Amino acid sequence: MGRKKISGSHRKVDQASHHKRRKKERANREIKERIQREFEFAERIQKEPGLTDLLKGGDSK
Repeated sequence: MGRKKISGSHRKVDQASHHKRRKKERANREIKERIQREFEFAERIQKEPGLTDLLKGGDSK
């Protein structure tokens, strides 16, 4: 048995809420990815002491 046909105005509501949810999910994913990149960068700084000198503007040579 098929789904009941949705009227045009209600379809717009469905579509809008779907787009809103997708937008929110995308934003959350981008935030998580940025946090992950920052975490990996912080780990790299701890492993390679020469990088902290570069970040401070000092010359490690």
